Amino acid sequence: MAKKLQAKNLRTKLPPLDVGENARAMLSKRFTQSPDFFSVYANDVQLQTSPFDVRMILGEMGDSDSGTATLQVKLLGEVRFSVELAKRLTQILAEQLRGYEERFGEIPAFKHEVKLPGTMSADQPVRALNTRPQSDAK
Repeated sequence: MAKKLQAKNLRTKLPPLDVGENARAMLSKRFTQSPDFFSVYANDVQLQTSPFDVRMILGEMGDSDSGTATLQVKLLGEVRFSVELAKRLTQILAEQLRGYEERFGEIPAFKHEVKLPGTMSADQPVRALNTRPQSDAK
């Protein structure tokens, strides 16, 4: 009977953890490296979004064939993460680039944008992908 009583006492509920806005920042992190860890260089990225996550497909641009207007891009891998992490990532990147430019000077913009068929340029407005044209017939 005493053993049952001891086990029952071990199941005491703990008070709820305060998960305020800065709770994660207060936690210390310990990093371990996966045996599958890898490092990759990419000079091309494709982004895909859904209501739940963002997918970045990393690639490396290679040679181009001017005769067929084809740029060879070797797809290296993809990274998927939540839209919340994507938003935080944009903030972190902006902070890091701002610091880089303060130390080393302004990062020059691309002089020429490679525009491939079926792709969007940076100044092109984004349209919904899953919309059908409305017909004039009622």
